[in-house]
Amino acid sequence: SYLNKIITLKNEKEKYTYVYDKVCDLLDIDYKLHNQCEFENSKCINMRLLNKKENNTYGCCFIGGKVCKHFKNNCCSTKSLSCKLFVCRHLKKEGKSLTIDDILILKLFFNYRQKDILNMNVSQTKEETINKLLNKKH
Repeated sequence: SYLNKIITLKNEKEKYTYVYDKVCDLLDIDYKLHNQCEFENSKCINMRLLNKKENNTYGCCFIGGKVCKHFKNNCCSTKSLSCKLFVCRHLKKEGKSLTIDDILILKLFFNYRQKDILNMNVSQTKEETINKLLNKKH
């Protein structure tokens, strides 16, 4: 089980990295199985509803009028838990969004400040986010 594995890890960074990776992997599987963003013909549901003419294979990776710097070869080049937790307004309205507290291992493992970091670090690398989680001053 996840908790047994966490207990065996030697330091905080190893534990944070394990939890971070495990949740990212589980979210990736969930997105692939359920096609939450309802991609059809390279467009997510939000882009189709907004009647966007261009093909947008980027979905939420299209930020502020440009593609996220981590989006390469039609996928994310970094493991960003914050990005994986982020969903557009349409999916939120449809009740298809998860919060950190919906994911038991995140709810139990991280404190309020750390959960805030996980929510706010969109477009940040795994390493940047884990360093912030480890920083006691945040």
